[in-house]
Amino acid sequence: MRILHYSLGFPPFRTGGMTKYCLDLMEEQAKTGHTVGMLWPGKIEKYDSRCEIKKRRRYSLSSIVACGNYELVNPLPISLLN
Repeated sequence: MRILHYSLGFPPFRTGGMTKYCLDLMEEQAKTGHTVGMLWPGKIEKYDSRCEIKKRRRYSLSSIVACGNYELVNPLPISLLN
């Protein structure tokens, strides 16, 4: 099964409980044979532009497990506090 998770990003740029939970879940799913990836909100280039998804290089969850890495360009603004 192919599974796409949505989170704020990868460590060390984003930290916290949600990020840690998402990475732990992704690692266990990859170990059981699923193909996993993460979609995260990226930079805002222009406010009037449409959203697009850019594929980035694979992210290594552990020494043997890697996942897909997808950046959402021009996402809606998100609040990182409160």
